[in-house]
Amino acid sequence: MFFGTDGKLTYVSDKEQNRIPDYSYAGYGYGDVELPKVPEVLSIQPISGDNTQHIQQALDKVGNLNADANGFRGALVLKPGIYELRSTLQVNQSGVLLRGSGDGNDPSKDTILVANVVEKPIVKLPSSEEGRKTNGTLEKL
Repeated sequence: MFFGTDGKLTYVSDKEQNRIPDYSYAGYGYGDVELPKVPEVLSIQPISGDNTQHIQQALDKVGNLNADANGFRGALVLKPGIYELRSTLQVNQSGVLLRGSGDGNDPSKDTILVANVVEKPIVKLPSSEEGRKTNGTLEKL
């Protein structure tokens, strides 16, 4: 990998044909577009114990709102604190953003999810088609 004459990274294979994958196109708008600013429409505080239904009800409430011209219904903001999850959350509508507070591990100013979900996804998102699985390619982590 090196910088080409155009100033962009150029990926080449080594003598054994190994190559570093180019993921520069991954992400929202292929990384060429700034993330949209989705307005907060609902916020919740953590409750004692399992917060799964508490968050799910709020997600469903946001999901029932009408989408704007860009397809966004709004953001559900989880206020600082510890949210225990004992089951999978399901985002049932597109255009719903789930956002936390802060970016650290201090529950007085940051959202912390503690997932006690065993061998299940923490959050499931809507899909227009089920993902395809190729036999022999799944690896348990």
